Amino acid sequence: MTLTEYVGWESDSGIRSVVMQVLKDYASRSHNGIGLGNDDELLFSLLSRLTRLNGVLIIAREGELPVGIALYYDLPWDSRIFNVRMGKIETVAARDHYTSLSLVQRMIEICQSKGVRHLSIRTEISEYPIIHALEHSGFYLVDSLSLLYADSSCTFVPADQVGILREYDVCDLPVMCQIARHAFGVNRFTADPHLDQSLAREVYVKWVCDGVAGRADFVRVAVKGDKVCGFVLCRRTTEDMPNRKIAVGVLDLLAVDPRFQGHGVGKMLINAACQWLSSNSRVYLVGTRSDNYPALGAYMRAGFRLYSGKVGFHAWLED
Repeated sequence: MTLTEYVGWESDSGIRSVVMQVLKDYASRSHNGIGLGNDDELLFSLLSRLTRLNGVLIIAREGELPVGIALYYDLPWDSRIFNVRMGKIETVAARDHYTSLSLVQRMIEICQSKGVRHLSIRTEISEYPIIHALEHSGFYLVDSLSLLYADSSCTFVPADQVGILREYDVCDLPVMCQIARHAFGVNRFTADPHLDQSLAREVYVKWVCDGVAGRADFVRVAVKGDKVCGFVLCRRTTEDMPNRKIAVGVLDLLAVDPRFQGHGVGKMLINAACQWLSSNSRVYLVGTRSDNYPALGAYMRAGFRLYSGKVGFHAWLED
């Protein structure tokens, strides 16, 4: 088996065709059945996303037959927070464990040569050959994520108005950051023993700051009495299909002050988010930790349905 590295492959129609064939033969189909399109359209959309990453591609071949791919790209946002070069293996699609292992280990070598110190990857929870290849190569589990979706066919139960929902004001930011510290104190970064834990606890604070600065398209805060007790951030993206674009909404971040949890604030925020998402997108998505049972229950009661489960792995690369 040969492994070939490609940089700047995005405009090469021959390489794109090979990548598409491997994705068709070996990639998971986690987005099937959620209303985004058929198999061919979803593969086209996946390839479009991969080409926008401007990453390093490895193709595994057995003779002339392509049997696997892996794609890496840099993570500048993460790198700035932790002051170390970080990157992500976005995709591993391969015919078997041996091919997956070969692709992962070759990608580690490439990343080490480029000065990357920290690697992350998320893969479907049922992709056992890839998971075993990651574990064999020194990756360690840091989280498990449940992904849910909703669309116009969902019927949302109106939430009781337990407080006031209003637009974000700049004076809300300090309280929102404090809520984020409590709500997301356990995350994949704090689960990583190689990362500075004081910085790991601030990742979601930075996420909130970037959201209100323009990354989010919809921001609402919940107020009870005179206290900000929760917030929600949403954004709108598009999926490229062969002859069209589909609007996809993302419930990006939602948090409730622990002192106000269990009183309907979260439900109120979810419903506000869903009203905006349903009017601005065809399908909308949310992800949460698989052990965050209260959040999973709240989303499912609001009309969201499970469609995928992913596990996250990190690796620290030595010089």
